Amino acid sequence: MSGVADSAVVVKRVTAGLLAGVVVCVLLALMLFVWTGGTALRVPWLNVQVLPEDPRLEQPKDDEILQRPLFWDSRRPMDVAQEAPAEQVVEQVEALAGVKLLGIIVRDSIQSALLEVDGKPGRYAPGDTVKQWQVAEVGGQVVRFASPRGETVLTLEREIHKGIRLEP
Repeated sequence: MSGVADSAVVVKRVTAGLLAGVVVCVLLALMLFVWTGGTALRVPWLNVQVLPEDPRLEQPKDDEILQRPLFWDSRRPMDVAQEAPAEQVVEQVEALAGVKLLGIIVRDSIQSALLEVDGKPGRYAPGDTVKQWQVAEVGGQVVRFASPRGETVLTLEREIHKGIRLEP
């Protein structure tokens, strides 16, 4: 009989010890929550940079829209004055050396490219000029540039940290 009574005492002590451990853990968690202010901590290796606002991304004002009506009384296209073709001067277009695609920025339906040109980062939208090349299109992973000589494409590439070396 004493063996059964001893085992019951042991079970009660183990149960009491486990409950005390759980209570201590909950109290420590509450103390840490209160000491940290109850807010999420900032992760130092995720550097979030806020870009300046781009005036091209602002919504047009109502007055601007009303000054440029879609249809007019005659509903005929406006006559475009034919200009005499001027002599074309062939310019040498430099290559896109020193231009690196850092990222694609999407805001509403407007996409722009974050490019590093000669070490200086900047935001470029379709129609902007970079080293005599015009940004023709900004896609999900690519930026297409056009010039009178042709077209070139920059793709978004993932960088591998230089300190990490994978050996077979």
